[in-house]
Amino acid sequence: SFVDPDKFTDHGLALIGAGLPATLKTLALAFEFSWTECKISEDGFGKLVAGLPKGLTSLDLSIHNDELGDEALKLLAEVMPPKMSRVALHFKDNDSFSDTGLCALISSLPSSLTELSLNLDANGQLSDATLTTLAVWLRDTGKALQKLQFIGNSSHKI
Repeated sequence: SFVDPDKFTDHGLALIGAGLPATLKTLALAFEFSWTECKISEDGFGKLVAGLPKGLTSLDLSIHNDELGDEALKLLAEVMPPKMSRVALHFKDNDSFSDTGLCALISSLPSSLTELSLNLDANGQLSDATLTTLAVWLRDTGKALQKLQFIGNSSHKI
């Protein structure tokens, strides 16, 4: 038997978010399925991340789909815990979000980060605006950073 993600719903994600213990320090989430086939929306993602504990220090979020848009990234930006020391964000096969969402998320990263990993895997919607936002964050806010991993692949023909 296996988990059938086609049965996942916004309500289920909301229950997970609401059930995260306030004492949780490390959270790793990987979503490797088509959200629309599962009837999960950006609103459901927002309900999940709304439950992130304020004391969370490490977040590893891996999203492998083609449907996560700007609104979801903005929702995560709004609730980014302030004392994070490690953030790893991996977006595989997703070109639904743009500079708008990713820049909001990068700008929300706390000054306490010592490790940041961004994998943007072949998102043709992104431009220098994302790189500029990252550079400004590094210069103005990311002074505690000790490890940076930035991966931007291209699957587009030249």
